[in-house]
Amino acid sequence: MYNNRKPTAVEPPTVKAIVGLYLREHGYDALMGHGCGCRMDDFMPCGAPIIDCVAAYFRPATQNDVDEDRAREVGAMMYSPKKEG
Repeated sequence: MYNNRKPTAVEPPTVKAIVGLYLREHGYDALMGHGCGCRMDDFMPCGAPIIDCVAAYFRPATQNDVDEDRAREVGAMMYSPKKEG
């Protein structure tokens, strides 16, 4: 889980804290990578390197998303770098 607490000068920030703070301050609610994703309420649970992850939104799939990827269904929750489909 992401900790909303900002780091102090005495306690240097972790990469997890820096990334989490950036995502929150810029309106994102998730990270997504190749075939995976994590929301802020279960943030970075895998412990894997996040070098290829991108800021994302966790949102319902739209018809446009389904048209791009037939494996999806409209309304199914998905990770996307786009806020809207």
